[in-house]
Amino acid sequence: MATTQKLIGTLLAVLTACHVGCTTFANKAVPAGRVPVNLLGESETAKVPINLAALRQTPPDQHIVGAGDHLGIYVFGVLPPNDEQTIIHPERFQSNIYYPPNGLSDSPSTGVPVEVSADGNLYLPLIDPIPVTGLTIQQTAQAVVKAYGDKQLLKKGRERVTITLIKPRVVRVLVMRGDTPGQPVLKLRGQQVLSKQGSAAVVDLPAFQNDLLHALSTTGGLPGVDAHNCIWILRNHKPNPTAFTEAQMQIDGGADPGVVLASFSPEYTRTKIPLRVCPGQALPFAPSDVVLNEGDVVFLEPRVNDFFYTGGMLPPGEIPLPRDRDIDVMEAIAIATGGVASPLQGGNGSQNFLQRGAGPGNTSIPPSRVIILRKLADGQQLRIQVDLRKALHDSRERLKILPEDFVMLQYTPGQQLANTLTHWFNWNLTAVPTQLD
Repeated sequence: MATTQKLIGTLLAVLTACHVGCTTFANKAVPAGRVPVNLLGESETAKVPINLAALRQTPPDQHIVGAGDHLGIYVFGVLPPNDEQTIIHPERFQSNIYYPPNGLSDSPSTGVPVEVSADGNLYLPLIDPIPVTGLTIQQTAQAVVKAYGDKQLLKKGRERVTITLIKPRVVRVLVMRGDTPGQPVLKLRGQQVLSKQGSAAVVDLPAFQNDLLHALSTTGGLPGVDAHNCIWILRNHKPNPTAFTEAQMQIDGGADPGVVLASFSPEYTRTKIPLRVCPGQALPFAPSDVVLNEGDVVFLEPRVNDFFYTGGMLPPGEIPLPRDRDIDVMEAIAIATGGVASPLQGGNGSQNFLQRGAGPGNTSIPPSRVIILRKLADGQQLRIQVDLRKALHDSRERLKILPEDFVMLQYTPGQQLANTLTHWFNWNLTAVPTQLD
């Protein structure tokens, strides 16, 4: 009689606990198959790498002269004056701060070093400035011959003019990398990174190599797995030179100087360059977007929040998500349990991590309910319920795990009751021989 009363009391306690602790919580959860599409996240597995050639510009067949080019110019009898010998600059190496990082080997060049001015003109003695921006080296030489010929400073038929490129103009950019430089460090499961080190470089890119692909190649290559698989280009667009004159006129007219100057401040823009896109999708950037200008910043953003969290019947932890592929709820459980037996298999394999404590033997029923807490854009959270038994046959139940999801494995009320009864009967059957002795 006492044993029967004990059994009834145990059943009532279990039913009460199941009703209060589990059923109410599950009723507030949205089934995995009914989650809105906009909350499922963008698939990374379906994407393919882009053609890396799209990250560079197409160089011209010949060098195009521009402001900042260093030219070697020889004009017989004029530059250098009273010297019939051509000045020869021997082959040399640029310093390692110049692209590429190991130095650039120049071929021997001739003539007096002359830099193309900022206004795009070439200033030579005895003649007017020569506009050379947009000309090739050969066209520049022809322009110099014509300029001196018009001044009758060269004998016709005996023009000896030589122009070579000593050093092309460069574009200085900053590359800020949020990934870990050097060899990857092995981190055991469960360990957390307390500090993170990135890298930065100031790079001088020669003309027609001032593009994103050359900047990445110079500073370590494509983003590592601890950085997002995309690149940000941050630009500073200077205001129109006439804007300052307009601002002065408005201030003279009585406008507030602070408001006027704020409206003419430089404009900052950013361009996202993804390295993976959906098959058949057009590149979401133009060829001009990958061309870098003076002062541009190339930024590789680190992956800070790409983790999911586990709890409930799973070992508690913070687990990084793969960068270029998706994982669903069943894969997340396998990762969280270290690859041991599936919860649906039961037996000793699942007991190793579930710690059910249902008593001896392999008769206990494993948990099959998963509750996922998903953060929303407005700061709220959505509770999603997944049935692992349905997930074996229905792909809609295999919900994709998103960053900052909280994954909890739980018993259903029926499973909790069945395990309690199994434990109670096993305990009593084991205790009977002892009582008889």
